[in-house]
Amino acid sequence: MLRSYHAKFGEVAPSAIKGATGLAHAYDLTHLIAAAAEKAATIKVDKLREALESLTDVEGAVKTYASPFTKDRHDALWSEDYFMTVFDEQGHLKTMD
Repeated sequence: MLRSYHAKFGEVAPSAIKGATGLAHAYDLTHLIAAAAEKAATIKVDKLREALESLTDVEGAVKTYASPFTKDRHDALWSEDYFMTVFDEQGHLKTMD
C-alpha cells in the first residue's frame, strides 16, 4: 500500500502521511468488500452481507482479519486495534508510550 502511495504522491516518510489511519482503514474496508463481492459473485446487498459475515483470514494493512464480521458483529476493528498518538515537533504522528 505504501508503495502505491509513493508512486502517486512521491517519496515521503510514512509518519508524514496525513490521515494515515483513515487511509489504512479505507484500504482495508475496500479489500474486505472486494473479497466479499468475489465470494458472493455478486454485489446484491443480501448476498454481499452474507459473504461479509462469512469472510475469514483477510490480510489487511491494519491487521489480518480472522473473522471480520458476523451476523451479530458488524465492526471489524476492536478496541485493541487502536492506539493513541501525538504530533511531534515536525508535525509527524508518534505513538504515545
